[in-house]
Amino acid sequence: MDKINSFIDQKTAWIDQLDRTNIAKNAAHHIVPPADPVVSLSGLISGVIGQKLQAAGPLLTIVTNKLSGASSSGAHKGFNFGALVSGGAGTGHGAI
Repeated sequence: MDKINSFIDQKTAWIDQLDRTNIAKNAAHHIVPPADPVVSLSGLISGVIGQKLQAAGPLLTIVTNKLSGASSSGAHKGFNFGALVSGGAGTGHGAI
């Protein structure tokens, strides 16, 4: 157990030193850390995810329409991935 604690303490000290070095380098280049890094990181992540979801919106709409159209049509011919990708109605038969 003492070896594990010693190892963790050693790595923590190394990371602390790295952090202090990076802070000094950033200050030399006039880079200031954000006031609340957790808020900044979560804002960045949510912004990126929001952009990806926005970009995927049209594809999600097509998939939803294809799946709901197939289930409400009464004719269960099976799922036609080729028609889904090409945007065509498809017959359930044919090349992808």
